[in-house]
Amino acid sequence: MATLGGNLCQDVRCWYYRYSRGIGGPIQCARKGKGPCLAIRGDNRYHAIMNGKKCFAVCPSDTAIALAAVDARIIITGTQQERAITITDFFNPMGNGLGTDEMVREIEIPIRAMKSHQIFLKFTLRKSIDFAIVSVAAVMTFQKEICTDARIELGAVGPGPVRAEAAEKVLIGRTINADVAAQAAGEALAGAKPLSRNAYKVEIARTLVGRAIISNLEKIR
Repeated sequence: MATLGGNLCQDVRCWYYRYSRGIGGPIQCARKGKGPCLAIRGDNRYHAIMNGKKCFAVCPSDTAIALAAVDARIIITGTQQERAITITDFFNPMGNGLGTDEMVREIEIPIRAMKSHQIFLKFTLRKSIDFAIVSVAAVMTFQKEICTDARIELGAVGPGPVRAEAAEKVLIGRTINADVAAQAAGEALAGAKPLSRNAYKVEIARTLVGRAIISNLEKIR
């Protein structure tokens, strides 16, 4: 339980934000409350290409992306109240939804249709345990080979899970094949605004979305 909550609440991996005392000491940035986001004009190869505002560090949690795709909620408890918040609403460009006197108590995952299939894929530079360069979680429900429902979430491209609603609209109500998967993948990054050194993430994300769709389709064949 602690590992799951800790994974959701872990801090971002931005090298400006986490600049070590051993190599010169802390530096100020937007996330620390003073100055601009240094990644905008600096080394931003692993930073956000979607939904970045003030701070362009990305959510490092794989768990968050997978849970967002199944529409999970976080139950938060504190000294004043208990409340529930969706995984997607938990994250914001400057941090997460926890107050100073609150903690994650549990995760609620809705029951899904029996004919739903899901997959999580991520691209890393080395081993699977590494932080994702890009990740994708996709949950799809089928009636034969017709997609009746879809939820696609992108990871490591924004401050939290990024829902690819344009891609979902391409899939729902259609017989899924390679052409439809490619069309949906092409729509998945609608609204992406890469920084100077991270446009490569767009193509990786599209490729993973296409693979995730086809992988879910193959599960029913």
